[in-house]
Amino acid sequence: MARMIDPATDRLSTASLERVAALHADALPSSLVTILGMPFVREFYRFVARSPLERLVLCGEGDAITGACVLSLAPATLERRLAGATRMLLWMVARLPQLPLRALARDALRRTPRPPGSAPTGRNAPELILIFTDAHARGQGQGAELIAAVEAFLRARGDRRYLIRTFDQEDHAAVRFYRRHGFVDAGRLTARGSAFRLMDKDLTPPPA
Repeated sequence: MARMIDPATDRLSTASLERVAALHADALPSSLVTILGMPFVREFYRFVARSPLERLVLCGEGDAITGACVLSLAPATLERRLAGATRMLLWMVARLPQLPLRALARDALRRTPRPPGSAPTGRNAPELILIFTDAHARGQGQGAELIAAVEAFLRARGDRRYLIRTFDQEDHAAVRFYRRHGFVDAGRLTARGSAFRLMDKDLTPPPA
């Protein structure tokens, strides 16, 4: 059963923090969070569990976590908030040889601030930024449980849609997973030298 960590009332135990950090590093070895090292992975999940703008959802009994996902309610500001609340920049300097520096520089040059008063972009919608399960638990419906918990929370807030970012490969297992759960293509982007597909899902109930 998936359960959402409420930053106002819940505290992630040390054992749960260690487990979800280890699970992330094992399931997502090429993610920037993992590349920055285990100390930062722990900082990241400590930040997420306490942030009012993020939600951590866990699968498993007690500290025996077998799956997790992270929802951001403000994805456009997440990196800036992480940089201010964690030692992310310090870990980036320490891991310079492992970082795709040319790709990061290209991304920075391509970014242009949105003019004041202009219409918000899709990035202002909530975004499911991470979802993963233990290798031994895959195919057991935990991904569906995590998605269901996220969508129940968003519907209760009144959100009408949310986004995910995944590999831009039509035959990739992640793309097939999201399509099965009702996501449709919403665009493409390049980040850190890799191509990604944006997909979104309409949460409005069908007409009666």
